[in-house]
This record gives sequence, structure tokens and C-alpha cells, in this order.
Amino acid sequence: MKAARVYYNEEWGFTATFSNLIHSLARAKKLGLYPVIEWYSKLYSDNIEENIFNTYFNIKNKPDNLDVSNMVTLSPYVLEEDRHNWRKVLCDAYAIYIEPKRIIIDRVDNIFKNYTDIPLIGVHIRNTDRSVEPAYASPGIHFVVNRLMDVLKQYNGAVGLYIASDNIPDVLFLKHILHENKSNLPDISYIEDPNCVRSPNQISVHGNFDEGLKTATNQEKTLSILTDVYCLARCEKIVKTCSNVTAVAGIISPTTKFIDVSLEHGKVSDEWLL
Repeated sequence: MKAARVYYNEEWGFTATFSNLIHSLARAKKLGLYPVIEWYSKLYSDNIEENIFNTYFNIKNKPDNLDVSNMVTLSPYVLEEDRHNWRKVLCDAYAIYIEPKRIIIDRVDNIFKNYTDIPLIGVHIRNTDRSVEPAYASPGIHFVVNRLMDVLKQYNGAVGLYIASDNIPDVLFLKHILHENKSNLPDISYIEDPNCVRSPNQISVHGNFDEGLKTATNQEKTLSILTDVYCLARCEKIVKTCSNVTAVAGIISPTTKFIDVSLEHGKVSDEWLL
């Protein structure tokens, strides 16, 4: 079987690159080529020669007769299918080729070990680097929290709420409002990554638009992203704004339902997930 080289060294956001990579895997599948993935970044590794993909993922279903001579290089690719069919195509490509390593799965399993018998709801609030991109910026934390309460009121029993956010003030605000309204809400167990890397004042965590936080290593920041992605993928519903983090979670989990506050307020977002 012939191979295709999937190569990335652009300094995009982690999940933006990961999402584009999965698009390229879908193209390789369509062309009958097996992907050989090379992904390098100074934002997400302290070693520019480290293959980011191989650090955190295994490649699956590698054929015994793989021919790596004269490989075609697949550039970033937009699916030819109608956007409302993207999710199935990307979910299939992810399931065929990608498996997270234990370094990710063990972290996620540990976070959810005490929450195995209640519904899991996710909320994703991105309000640092994304806030400087007007077309993609969140409509506002108030709208996100109000919509989250609408979703939580659909449940009568206890629920687990996984909070994925890059911004400490937003997390504090969310918990404050939910506490003030607790008489109208189900019993909520707050679930978070204890090692999450968050900004105290809207400085971007990774330095996509500024210097970024200096309080964590590149690997710690990367594991924080991946933990949020894979934890969100275990939730049955996610209240979200525009973000590649939730896009990748939706590719990992084809059954997760999304409530997109950005779309509800006329902003650009990921309608192909709905």
C-alpha cells in the first residue's frame, strides 16, 4: 500500500492543527493512501525535532506492505463533502487511524473515576487568544452561563459538569452564578482537570497572539489541552462557543450533542457539528 506524508510545522493552535490533520487523514483514506504523520512545533514541545503526533498518539491499522518510497505530501485540506457531512467523514478518519496514548487516557480516567453513574455535561469557555479575533470571539460569558443553566434544568437528578476553560475569571464567574441559582438547578458535581493550565488575566496560554504564559512547560500546556478535549468527548452534551477544542471533541465522539452559543448569537462557529 502506498503512503502519504502528512506534514505540519505551522505554529497554529494545537487543536487547529489536529483538526486539519484529521482532514488530511480523511483525504488519504479517500485516495487509498496510508498516512505517515510528521508534526513539529516549538509551541507544543521543548524539542523542535520531536514528532508531536508520536508523543501523544498511536497510528492504527498500519499495513504490513506499506510502501514509503515516493510519498505524496498532503497539504492542509478542506473536505469536498457538504459541510453537514463533515462530522461523519472526520469521525470515521479519526476512528480508523488515531488512538490516544495512555498518558492521555490515564489522566482522563482519573478525572472521571468518581463520576461513573451520572450524566456528564461539558462547558467550554475560551476567552484569551480567541477574544482578539472578533469574528470568532465568544458572545460573552453571561450568554454562555445562561444557556448552560437552560441545559442543566433539563435534568432532574445529579449531573457532573466538566468545565474546560483557559481563563480563571470565567471559571469563577460561572461557579458564582450557578451557586446563586442552585435552588433552580439539579445537584451539580464540578469536574475539572486538576492540572489545567489557565490564564489569570486573558493572556493567552500558549502564545498564539502574544508571549503566552511562562508558568508551565510546553508539554504541560499540551497535556492540558488534550485532557480538556478528551474529557469533553466523554460528555453527552456540551455548551460551547466557537473553538477547535470542541470541534476535535466532536470528531472523537460522534454521539456528543452540542449547544453552540456562538451560532445562537450570529457569530461564526462550527455548524457542521450540529
